[in-house]
Amino acid sequence: MVRATRSLAQNRLLEVTVVAHISAIALGVGLLGSVGQAVMVAISFGNAGAAGAAEPKEGAQVTQARPDVGAVFSDCPKVCPEMVVLPPGQFDRGAPYVHADPPPAYTPPETVVIDKPFAIGRYDVTVGQYEAFVRATRPTDIGNCRTDRGTVGPFRLDPQGSWRDPGFPQDERHPVVCVTVADAKAYAAWLSKKTGRRYRLPTQKEWEYAARAGATEDSIDPSPGDESLCRYANIQDARYKAKYPGALAGGCDDGHANTSPVGSYPPNRFGLYDIVGNVAQWTDTEEHGGTGNTAAGGSWSTILPVNPLSAQPAYDRNMRRPWIGFRLVRELR
Repeated sequence: MVRATRSLAQNRLLEVTVVAHISAIALGVGLLGSVGQAVMVAISFGNAGAAGAAEPKEGAQVTQARPDVGAVFSDCPKVCPEMVVLPPGQFDRGAPYVHADPPPAYTPPETVVIDKPFAIGRYDVTVGQYEAFVRATRPTDIGNCRTDRGTVGPFRLDPQGSWRDPGFPQDERHPVVCVTVADAKAYAAWLSKKTGRRYRLPTQKEWEYAARAGATEDSIDPSPGDESLCRYANIQDARYKAKYPGALAGGCDDGHANTSPVGSYPPNRFGLYDIVGNVAQWTDTEEHGGTGNTAAGGSWSTILPVNPLSAQPAYDRNMRRPWIGFRLVRELR
């Protein structure tokens, strides 16, 4: 599905930041449909996979077995996540190394080609959806999430911390957190068995393609206190700083110190909600010599102006954190 080639003609610096993506998010529009309805709704991306993404538009129901590009669908009522079918396309990734000897881990600039459509979660997987998986499979290893319980500031390993109790209030519409890569893959395997379709974590490149939604803008860097940021994503903000006084957050207020219900902010131009902010999302791409996986998109604890889309940090895949969740890819037959 993903093919990467180095770009010589386009070997320019493309450090597209999350804030640049937020400008694209502002152009998005809401879509019809809700979790709990096994329906497909057609939307149009125009020439999204090439030069730029068009605004999604609401349309008629789709009834064919394989959803068309632009369709929003769910494979089962209530517990299956809503998915959006993305078109093929490509994007430029990476930047030239300006020093004489690049480090061993350096990846040269490349053009990443997505050569066939794929479906990705319209939202992060929610607490309610994950709870259905837990009820059905009864996993026993769910604790030891890092929380700030008993302290204000540093997050420490908490034997009682889990997806049920990440140290702050959540309801069923919040994104599930305190999950490892193995937890996310177990959920995907359960969903695959339940539906007869293949669900999995996205690769780093699939996630970035979905996050960019056709955006190719160069970096823009408003001040951390820019009021516009908080209108489009749940990020580290004034409310976060009030709860965690040592934070470096700016002055805007997005309404949440920790997670927010999914879909609380405008979508990007592929119709994906919370692709930036709220919770970082596990990918299936391994880093750190295979000991960690990347988690993309930033979270409620992230200062966005310094977090480019292509800078996806790697974390210990076996560690549960209250700012990391996931969304899934569903392969199309």
